Amino acid sequence: MKTTLKELHQAAQYLSAAGISYVNHQEDDSHTNLGWDSEKKKLLTHTFGTKKHQLAISVELGQLEWLQNGSLKSSVSLVESTHLEILDWINNHALKQGLPEYLYEFHYELPYPPIKNDHKYTFDSAEMNELTSKWDIGLNAFQQFLGELKWTSPIRVWSHHFDLGFYVQIDRAGTLFMGGGLAVPDTLVDDLYFYVSGWKNGQAVETKSFGVLDIGEWRSDWKGATLAATNMNENLVNLFLKLTKDVLQNNN
Repeated sequence: MKTTLKELHQAAQYLSAAGISYVNHQEDDSHTNLGWDSEKKKLLTHTFGTKKHQLAISVELGQLEWLQNGSLKSSVSLVESTHLEILDWINNHALKQGLPEYLYEFHYELPYPPIKNDHKYTFDSAEMNELTSKWDIGLNAFQQFLGELKWTSPIRVWSHHFDLGFYVQIDRAGTLFMGGGLAVPDTLVDDLYFYVSGWKNGQAVETKSFGVLDIGEWRSDWKGATLAATNMNENLVNLFLKLTKDVLQNNN
């Protein structure tokens, strides 16, 4: 994984910890997930507290932000400040707002060594632009796909795996669901990649016998389809989603 992607994934945990500390907990863990604002290039928590606070990362500015009713109240540099200084900054703001103590504690583990108190983040602007442009393509393609079918689903970044995704019912009976998203490089694809998987009666749909797709591929090593994000655009991603959706519906 590229350095900037790893660093941003780690920095996003400040936001997830705010979700764990202050947002009403949900069974599906959605209180920890994040929104992506493609216009402002920001990752954002759900709102919390009576004043609709949010913790955000401005990717372009490389800073952590405290928002209230959508307006910037304060910020701290992710590049110039240490991990411990950032934790103190967040907790001080929380206590000033009458919120409980901010706890940087998680029920999951990241695939990196624990972050040290003196850690300072480093971001490469070219790598950052590559990542955010893919998120923009993904967000727009997912919105287009869902909108054309008049389906509704949140499109969120899940901080554990750092994928931008959605999950939606695709049959009338309420037994067949489709998950789609944009994932970071892993053992399946050595690139940012789009994916689709199906769920029937709570079980993952076996897809290795589904045959050839015009774009992307059904995997034999995973229950789903993948499409490398390099050189993709919104229309191609939307086509990938439509093709895989049709196959899932026709085989279930």
